[in-house]
Amino acid sequence: MRSAYTAGAVQPGAVNWADVLAQAQAPASTAVDPRFPGSVRPKSAAYQALPPEQQLHVFLASLPPELIRAPRIDWAKVPSKVRVYLLYGRGSTHLDRAALVLASGVVACNGVLPATVYHHVTALAVIWEHLLARYDLRSVRELTYEHWMDFGSDRQHMRQRTMQIHRYQAAALHVREYVQALGPDARADLQAIVFPEVPPRFNERFMPATTFLREMQEERKAKTDVLVPLTTTLVALILERKKAAQRFVEWFRCQVASVEHGELRMPAEVEYSGYELGVNHDAASVEDVRWVRREVRLRATLWDPRTYVEHHRDRRWLADKLDSGIPKNARE
Repeated sequence: MRSAYTAGAVQPGAVNWADVLAQAQAPASTAVDPRFPGSVRPKSAAYQALPPEQQLHVFLASLPPELIRAPRIDWAKVPSKVRVYLLYGRGSTHLDRAALVLASGVVACNGVLPATVYHHVTALAVIWEHLLARYDLRSVRELTYEHWMDFGSDRQHMRQRTMQIHRYQAAALHVREYVQALGPDARADLQAIVFPEVPPRFNERFMPATTFLREMQEERKAKTDVLVPLTTTLVALILERKKAAQRFVEWFRCQVASVEHGELRMPAEVEYSGYELGVNHDAASVEDVRWVRREVRLRATLWDPRTYVEHHRDRRWLADKLDSGIPKNARE
């Protein structure tokens, strides 16, 4: 078997599971027997409290003969959480439980993580329950191409079950590769258990994820088509805004120099007058874009730390702790 998730499959040894089932000691308590009534949680707790050998016995005892005889499946590798789901959970009463068990064994032997095996099995069960109820079928093997097409055309259901469909397809790929590697006799023995795959190009036609990706690409293209003609204008606008910022920085440095040379006393009230270039906002096309000159006026007060503290009497005690970076004659 080849794994779709790892570099290679975990090759189980040749084990006769019928002999294992016959030789293993059955649990004395009926609390773990799936045939007896009871709620899921107590049964699950009782099952997980058993030794590994008895847990395997309980699971093997619930399998049909075709799966006991299935070659190259190591049932001991099926995760405990998946076994509980198939023994006591929703999978225990599913009409196609044997197909769920087959998928769990094949996927687990392909080296897939236990949590992923559980997600694959539950996705199969949920989708099958929906399809069987929707089309009044007795088994998933009664599904036809027309059923899948009708199911896919329901956009709301596709939106809700996108991830489940992906997991269904992944599990089906594992099972297909497993069955293809079997001999004719073993393949015929499991023919009644193998479940149908999703039709080809189903994702491309019906999956919202594919549609959403195409819509996002179209939206990006539409924005790009608008921005490309504006590239020259945007670059020119950025350069003009940079020039305006440089003019302000140069003015501020001149004010600091005036303070340092004693031309201004601290605190100094200063005012900046300048301009910046923009574009008209009512342009309907690139041809309508025009430069617009806007006047800029800024008022500010220049402080140094000592002057600021001296000006605020409630913080005067800080004045002796601060060193001024401006000569004293600038404040006299």
